[in-house]
Amino acid sequence: MRESIAKTAAVLVMLGLLLPGALIMHDMPAASASPSLGRVSVSGTNILVDGSVPSEKFFGVDDTTALQFAIMTYINGESGVRGWSSVFNTPDTPNYVRSPVVPNDTPENFWHQYFALLQYYDCNLVRIGCGDTWGTGLQYDAWLNHHDAYISLLRTMCEQAEAHGVWVTLVLAGSQEYPTFQFGGSGSVFDPSSSAFSRYASYCRDVMAELENESAICWYDLFNEPDHNYVARDYWQGDKMRFHNWAKAAVAATDGASSHPRTMGVAALGTLFDWNKADFDLAVGKTGVEILHVHYYGSNYDANNFNLPEGWARQNGKPLFWGELAYNDVYPIVRYDFAEQAIWNAGGQAIASMVLTGTPGYPYGGGSLVDDHQLPADSTPPVVSITSPASGLVTGESSVTVKWSGSDASRIEGYRYRLDGGSWSSATTVTSALFSALLDGEHVVVVEATDVLGNSRSTSLSFVVDTSVPAIDITSPRDGTRTNSTSAEVEWSSEDPASLMSIELQLDDGTWTSYDVLSGHIALTGLSEGEHTVRVRGTYASGGSYVDRIVIHVDTVPPAKGMVTDAEGRPVPGAVVVLSIGGQAVTGDDGIFVLDVEPGTYDATVSKDGYQSVMVSVRLGPDEMALVGLAPEEKGPSSTMMLVVGLGMLAITLIAIGMILPGRKG
Repeated sequence: MRESIAKTAAVLVMLGLLLPGALIMHDMPAASASPSLGRVSVSGTNILVDGSVPSEKFFGVDDTTALQFAIMTYINGESGVRGWSSVFNTPDTPNYVRSPVVPNDTPENFWHQYFALLQYYDCNLVRIGCGDTWGTGLQYDAWLNHHDAYISLLRTMCEQAEAHGVWVTLVLAGSQEYPTFQFGGSGSVFDPSSSAFSRYASYCRDVMAELENESAICWYDLFNEPDHNYVARDYWQGDKMRFHNWAKAAVAATDGASSHPRTMGVAALGTLFDWNKADFDLAVGKTGVEILHVHYYGSNYDANNFNLPEGWARQNGKPLFWGELAYNDVYPIVRYDFAEQAIWNAGGQAIASMVLTGTPGYPYGGGSLVDDHQLPADSTPPVVSITSPASGLVTGESSVTVKWSGSDASRIEGYRYRLDGGSWSSATTVTSALFSALLDGEHVVVVEATDVLGNSRSTSLSFVVDTSVPAIDITSPRDGTRTNSTSAEVEWSSEDPASLMSIELQLDDGTWTSYDVLSGHIALTGLSEGEHTVRVRGTYASGGSYVDRIVIHVDTVPPAKGMVTDAEGRPVPGAVVVLSIGGQAVTGDDGIFVLDVEPGTYDATVSKDGYQSVMVSVRLGPDEMALVGLAPEEKGPSSTMMLVVGLGMLAITLIAIGMILPGRKG
């Protein structure tokens, strides 16, 4: 999404966080169940379903928050956002009252109702997933730290989508700002040689492989608007060929991961690319994706703006997906009826509207849409495997953590485990267990996975506990150390150095690397921002091994500061500052707030009882102090004024905030 819509999106998200509401229950017609979806594929310029051109066009809506809020609720346990989405609000205006999707007590019930609503609005497609760094971080962190729970959430989403006849375009990553998300690596994700890009590719490939059997996936969106105006300004800086080469690298990095088609949602009509065939090819046409993809916000009535891209796509032998489409002449933005019809007339096959505002019957004010459908038949037991520790481990510790993973075509209902033939644990979705106070000797752990239809499968692991194994101790850094350096000197000691045969170190979940057993220290360099787990393993002549671990946190960027003042320039304590990308702070007695963010310009909402709330773009960085002025509340109509200054500015500028959505070029 481009600059013309960034402010709108920020308003919708931030006001939604401040003004949660409840859905009023009324009697409404029940939504009917839909047949199973066919498999989407591509042949030349046609999008096919089960090998044939479908009679129905692909039409739906974008939702950049529903999956994020589902992750926050059902994986991270943040129940305050339960049922939230960015498309089912009442109404979609700057002062809307958020209407959560209900029921939402479980992921199944939430997704069931979510897709029932899409079906109610005659949508057969939703483009869902991250649009920016905030959303990308939530999806990647869920995948990295709660892999099985995240995949289970996606499978439940696909199951309910299929039951209601709605295909899913899953957005895997996105950016509306720069620096963007680094996927736990270093460098920029837009640099194919960086570890950030490598980790991005690994994440994409795993998700695509895990969902290979889901017919509800119509196509994957590899990256949302990597050519966004802010990224174009701060990273690409007019280098179209560099962008083109990166896009081709992203496509190549995911080749073969899935048989589902791929696309990449580019802004196209922004500051990096112009509206012509040559730029179209550089942005998307010649990057290697199976389905070409552009976004368009405008208010014109020239059908040529839609005929041309459809023609360019056909010249490249590919179909075209209009992934974000909206009429932005007035606010709130509405469905672009003229553009939709022009695209269909030009032979277009797929559109995702940016909003549902303007759809007959929107906003929906009824209650639950109840329908009945059955899960697909499944007699195949789940796949389950123990991922750590390695079978045959000999350890000197009396506590061992066992981790496992599983997958199933329907969905895994839960896992249970037992130790040494003892009683089974209760079935849960947790994928690890700590076994403590273990006696010396061999132990066997059995893990069983059961899917929603009752099919089950088990696997086992054996290991040996030998507490006579001499300890290995990491003596420096101390566990929990925070450092602003990207290097660390790890020092360790052994209770029995004479019989120590090997010493190895593991950083995070990487490979074990051997080091000199006589050195007593190991140098780590190039550490990325964030938390890192360091393990040192010593193996002795007896065959036993001992592992010690620490956690260190790397933070090379000093926190950014700002101040909130009143009209007289006096500090305002207790003011709440909320960034649109996530994160908030409260001012202290001196009116100062502190945020741990990368240097850059951010959209923020600042509020305090007794004052008019303001929305403002602030420049945050370690060498700058952003100043935001709040005006007292007035009983009558008033204009919200805000004051933003930086330390290096020579003048103080009063900015009257209004929602201005400029028309698109073309």
